[in-house]
Amino acid sequence: MTMYDTIYHELVHLYDPKFAKGISKSETQDGLQKMTTPHEVDAQVSGFVDLMREKLDVANDGEKKNLIKDLKNWLRKADDETEGWNMPRLLAGMPIYHLKKSGNWRKFISIIYNTMKEYE
Repeated sequence: MTMYDTIYHELVHLYDPKFAKGISKSETQDGLQKMTTPHEVDAQVSGFVDLMREKLDVANDGEKKNLIKDLKNWLRKADDETEGWNMPRLLAGMPIYHLKKSGNWRKFISIIYNTMKEYE
């Protein structure tokens, strides 16, 4: 994560109503903060969505359609091999492998599809 990503991630926590109300609390695993709690997943995916929006906002219409098509095709056939080499360009460089393994995959897909509706 860059310094900007880290600051953005922490700002999302600041305004997250689940965290503020105590509904979602930090957890540790092997001495490290667990990144699959609801408030961590929300903050991560919010950052991913903003990066996707930045890419789409600067793309021309044809490129935008291709970016969205590639993303949707990948989401439809995504398997347990969510490796960097087979990621769609809109998700390139985003660490999402743990979302699939933690049971947060459906939530992630739902947020991504809802975001794509804004650009279609």
